[in-house]
Amino acid sequence: MDSALVIGGTRFIGRHLVRDLVDHGYEVTLLNRGRHDNPFAEAPRVEQVSGDRTDEAVIDQVAASVDPAYVFDVIAYHPRAVAHATRVFSDVEAYVYVSSGAAYAEESIPKREDETPIRDCTPDQATDDTNATYGNRKAEGDREVARAA
Repeated sequence: MDSALVIGGTRFIGRHLVRDLVDHGYEVTLLNRGRHDNPFAEAPRVEQVSGDRTDEAVIDQVAASVDPAYVFDVIAYHPRAVAHATRVFSDVEAYVYVSSGAAYAEESIPKREDETPIRDCTPDQATDDTNATYGNRKAEGDREVARAA
């Protein structure tokens, strides 16, 4: 049976992703902070691990205790966290980073990977936690995943 680690997973896109993975026979481990009710608390093939994904030690501990075939990172907001996770999980079949339309520097429709430019990200923006730099940080996360690939 395939296994997946979903970083995030109790709300928004993550909730639907976990349901889809379970419906397709995956064993799923959720890594989240535990601030929201776990909608999968009664699901037999879903295990929850509480922790802050921005804490590198937490990612290291999860990697040591969970051996997923696939990692889905739906809650990465900082490029440094993405870079660390892609290193730690470099041996998985796939590392899927959920980005954002806010990463794109142009508001053209449709936005196309490798055609529509993405935002720049300064070192200060990469560590900022405000909404003003959200798109910049997501764009840098895209670049971190591309470098890891």
